[in-house]
Amino acid sequence: MHKERKLPAAVAALATAVFVVLLTRLWGTGSRHENASSPAPLFIEIRGEVRNPGLYALDRECLTASRILTAAGGFRDGPPVKIPPDFSLQGLTSGQAVRFIRKDPGESEIRIERMGAAAALALGGKLDLNRAAVEDLCLVPQMKPETADAIVRRRGDRPWRAVDELEEIHGVGRATAEKWKAHLQVEF
Repeated sequence: MHKERKLPAAVAALATAVFVVLLTRLWGTGSRHENASSPAPLFIEIRGEVRNPGLYALDRECLTASRILTAAGGFRDGPPVKIPPDFSLQGLTSGQAVRFIRKDPGESEIRIERMGAAAALALGGKLDLNRAAVEDLCLVPQMKPETADAIVRRRGDRPWRAVDELEEIHGVGRATAEKWKAHLQVEF
């Protein structure tokens, strides 16, 4: 029961933080020239053995693995660690997670992963019907646990090809499937 109360509060806190970041960024653009444009921030989740894991809005320009690590307060405890020199941020997009892992003395590994469902939904992202867990699907507004369970069971028989196919599930009508398109997708 405690988890049910904490999860909506966590999603609300995350959404508030994102709103404040966006509002601050928008407010700060007032002194710039009208035609000057800056790229939208990159919203990523930083995970792993860092001091301050969480969701971050980072400037896309000059973004490096070292800057991402610095934003999260560096590695937790222990001796200094080198960032892998061949690590590339090529293709890193909003809605992804960057995991920092401490390896043998002085070495590290960095992985690009999927962002957690609550963070992705708070940022306006969508969950994949063919990958999302029951717990993640329950974060979708008005999604009942039994419906989420039916979605996962159905994909065990055959993968989802479109969100409209949700109408096959008892109790899900066209209007509900349409509403859920804002939160769900099918990735190929």
